[in-house]
Amino acid sequence: AVLSLKAEYYNRGLYSVVITPLVVPLERNRVSISVAIDEGEVAKITSIQFVGNKVFSQNTLVAQMGLSTGNLLSWWYKDNQYSSDKLSGDIETIRSYYLNRGYINFKVNSIQVQLTPNKKSVYITLNLNEGSQYTIKSAKLAGEIKNVPFSELEGLILIKSGKIVDQALINKTVESLKTKLGDYGYAFASV
Repeated sequence: AVLSLKAEYYNRGLYSVVITPLVVPLERNRVSISVAIDEGEVAKITSIQFVGNKVFSQNTLVAQMGLSTGNLLSWWYKDNQYSSDKLSGDIETIRSYYLNRGYINFKVNSIQVQLTPNKKSVYITLNLNEGSQYTIKSAKLAGEIKNVPFSELEGLILIKSGKIVDQALINKTVESLKTKLGDYGYAFASV
């Protein structure tokens, strides 16, 4: 139970939490359990660093994140308090940022989260591999489409030759095609 409580506190950035269980034996083979919790202070993010980024600056990438090193409004938004769940969300945001700009081989190679010995400061370092930027050579419709006018589907393709690959635009095109095929009775169309 103590480990589960600590894990929950750690997830909320409270690394200096002290949990002290007190077990008092009672008559008839029973016990009374009291748990004293001293939450301590929340660990604040002191530094967010990116290694391996060449195309986008440190400031540009940090601006995409919900977590930050703090500002005047951090007492309200708590954006400078470390949370592994928030960091995971921010990593996905950065991945989308790269994918929407043509870097389809983008990878986060590693993530280091370091806590100072006093458990009050957190340093985050993300090692990136941006890869090359890609452009679209062509976009074509293929597959079995029986009673759907081909011209209606072609008009839904937002992807154009010569443009930089944009994952958001590709996803929007796929959803538009699925919706149009659904209008023709293909409820489980795969695009």
